[in-house]
Amino acid sequence: MTEAAAQKQKVAVIDIGSSAIRMVVAELGQKAEIHYLENLQKPVRFGKDVFTTGRLSNEVIREGIDILKNFKSVITGYEVKTVQAIATSAIRDAENRDNFIDQVFVRTAMDVEIIEGPEENRLELIAVEYALKDKVDLEKKKCMIVEVGSGTTEMIILNQGQVALTRTLSKGSI
Repeated sequence: MTEAAAQKQKVAVIDIGSSAIRMVVAELGQKAEIHYLENLQKPVRFGKDVFTTGRLSNEVIREGIDILKNFKSVITGYEVKTVQAIATSAIRDAENRDNFIDQVFVRTAMDVEIIEGPEENRLELIAVEYALKDKVDLEKKKCMIVEVGSGTTEMIILNQGQVALTRTLSKGSI
């Protein structure tokens, strides 16, 4: 194995959202370069259940676990060693979220971290900064970043590159 190949690391990130489960598999290079290998998304009805009944139905739990099992086979195929799985508003708000998280671990061996609104804001800001890094100098601007998700709306106000305000609103597209 060459030195360059030895320093590359394959990672997978899974976002368990209110209306979809998304996964990106990437290879990280030694100089922070990212080579995307796979970008998958499957619809799921977590938000419909939780935002109407407060709970995840057994059917939607099975559906979510089936999707995660399929993603796990992709992870295995790429020989990924590092997997980060996060869940946002629908899972966070579900009365039976611990049952879902436990079942995911038992059936896929994946640990799922439920993230709160402020952490969602932080991750979204990192994503926006990365996406705009060669296009807009956020350190010279006043701007508002708004992400309307299925379960929540995240708002970030920047002033000269500094976070002035963040809000997570309990209103999303679902």
